[in-house]
Amino acid sequence: MTDLNDISVEDLVVVLDLGSSKFRAAAGVRCKDEEGRDCVELLCYISDSSQGVKRGRVYNLETSAFVIKNLLVKLENQLNKLFNEEREADSRIKLKIRKVCVGLNGKSIKTTENQVLRSLGSEQKEVTMELMESLYEEAKGIKMVDSEILKIVPQEFSIDDEDELNPIGCLANRISGRYKIVSGDVSLRKNLEACVKRAGYELMESPLSIEASAASVLSQEEKNAGCAIFDFGGGTTSVAVYSRGVLRNLLVAPFGGNVITSDIASLKMPEGMAERLKVLYGSTLPDKTDDVDYVVGNITVNSRFLSEIIESRMDEIFDSIWQYLESTHALCHINEIVLTGSASKLKNLQEKIVLSTGVDVRIGKPNYGHVLLEDDSFKSFASNPEFAQVLGLLEMAGGSCVQDVTHVSMEEMTDTVRRQVKKPVSKTEQPKQKGLFDRIKSTIVGIADSVYYDEENKK
Repeated sequence: MTDLNDISVEDLVVVLDLGSSKFRAAAGVRCKDEEGRDCVELLCYISDSSQGVKRGRVYNLETSAFVIKNLLVKLENQLNKLFNEEREADSRIKLKIRKVCVGLNGKSIKTTENQVLRSLGSEQKEVTMELMESLYEEAKGIKMVDSEILKIVPQEFSIDDEDELNPIGCLANRISGRYKIVSGDVSLRKNLEACVKRAGYELMESPLSIEASAASVLSQEEKNAGCAIFDFGGGTTSVAVYSRGVLRNLLVAPFGGNVITSDIASLKMPEGMAERLKVLYGSTLPDKTDDVDYVVGNITVNSRFLSEIIESRMDEIFDSIWQYLESTHALCHINEIVLTGSASKLKNLQEKIVLSTGVDVRIGKPNYGHVLLEDDSFKSFASNPEFAQVLGLLEMAGGSCVQDVTHVSMEEMTDTVRRQVKKPVSKTEQPKQKGLFDRIKSTIVGIADSVYYDEENKK
C-alpha cells in the first residue's frame, strides 16, 4: 500500500456511481505502479441503497442529495481515520471532501453522426492541427433539440476520397471527417450538478458511466479488434461499441435487472424476496435448470417457471438492443461481447447470449483498468462486475477533490455545516402547522425545495 505520509492531498480523488439500485462512493490516490505507470490506488469505499434516481437519472433532488451527503461524510471519516491512525495527536490532519466525479447516465443518452466536408482549393494545401480543430468545431455546430452535446468522437477522415487515419501533414484539395455526437437531455447533467450542489459539494466532472465501465473491463486490444460492452444495471442497460480503438456507438436502454425483479414480484411476493430468488436460483436458460420447488412464505415457486420468467424478460431486453445495433450498422464492429454490471451475474446469461448471437462472450471483471486494490478488503472487487463502473470512474477522475483543512479557520469550516442536507420528512412526521400563513409559507417553500426534473415521475 502507498505510504500515506508521502501522499499529496492534491492527488486524492473521490467518485460517485449513482445507480438505480445502489449508490457507491470511493476515494483513491493517484500514484505509480511497480512499472512506473500512472494508476490510482483505492483507499476507501462505501455504498448505500439508491434513492431519487430512476433509469439512471436524478429525478428527486432532496432524497438523492441526502443519501449522497451521508455517503460522502462516511467516506470522509474513513479517509481521516486512514490518514491519522499512525500519526501522533499533535500531527494529525483534517481532510475535507470538496469536489466529486460522478458518472453520467440516463435513457436519453444516444449517438448521432455528423459529417464535415471542407474544400481546400484547386491547389493542394497541408492539413494542419488548426484545420483539424476547425473541422471539430464545425461538427459541434449540429443543432440539438432539447439536448446537449456530451461528447464528440472523431471516427474517420478522408483526404481526396482516400481514407486516412491521421491526416495532419497530408497534402489535399479536399478533406472530410465523420464524427459521432453523444448527446443527452439538457436536464441530465443539470439535475446531477444540482443534486451534488444540494448535498454540499461541487461536481468536478461527469464522464459517461458506460465509458467508465469500459475503462475498467476492456483491454486496448479488445477495443482495437472490435467489441461491445453491455452494462446490465438495475434501472438501465448501457451499451458501447468500440472498433479500431474508437467509440462507434452508444445506447442507454431504459430497462435493467429491476424489471426482472418486478416480474417475479408479480407472483405476489415482496420485491426484496423476489430479488433474492432471482440472484440465488434464477437462470436465463430454463432447460438447464433443475426442476425444484421453492417455498416462499405461502407461495411455491418452481425453479423452471422462475427461469422462464427471467428468460422472457431478458430476451425482450437483449433483442431490442440487438435490433437497434443492427439498424445502426454497428454489428459489423462486434467480434466480442463483454458483460458487466450487477445483472450480468445472472446464471447462464453468458451462454444464452452466445447462443443468440454466435459471438464470443465473456464476463467483464474490473481487472483491465489501472486501479490498484492493495487492501485485502478490496481484493474481491477485481472479480466482481458490480464494481466495474466505480473503479473505472476512479481511473478517469482528474483534478483534486479533497482539501486539507487542518489549519482552516472555524468560520470556513462551519460554512459546509450551514449547507447540511436535512433528512426528508415523511408525511407522518410533518409537524402541525400553527396557522394559515404558516401553511401557505410551508407549501411555497416545499415546492421550491422539492423540484422534480423528470416528467416520468408524474406518470
